[in-house]
Amino acid sequence: MLHKRVDNTPKFMLSKQLFLLDGDGTLYLWDKPLESSTKFIKKIKELGKDFIILSNNDSESKLKRLKFLRKILDVDMTEDNLLLPNDLVTASFTRR
Repeated sequence: MLHKRVDNTPKFMLSKQLFLLDGDGTLYLWDKPLESSTKFIKKIKELGKDFIILSNNDSESKLKRLKFLRKILDVDMTEDNLLLPNDLVTASFTRR
C-alpha cells in the first residue's frame, strides 16, 4: 500500500495504524519524558493513528499511572492507551 508523504512525516508512520510503545526507559525515565517522546505521540494522534504504551510498572493503579503519564508526556490519553501487567492477568482470568 502506497502512502503519500505528509510534510516531513516518515513513511513508516503513514503505513501503520497502531504503535506499541515501550514506556519505561524509552518514552520516559522516572518522571522525565525523553527527548521527542511527546512530539512523537502527538504526531501519531495527529495522523489519526492509535498507540498503546506498555509499562511493566504495576505498583500503582492504572488510573494513577495514566494521570502521571498524561502529566509528564503532556498528551491526552485514555485507559485504552496504556497496557499494564495487571491488564493481562485480568484478561486471562475473565476468559476462563
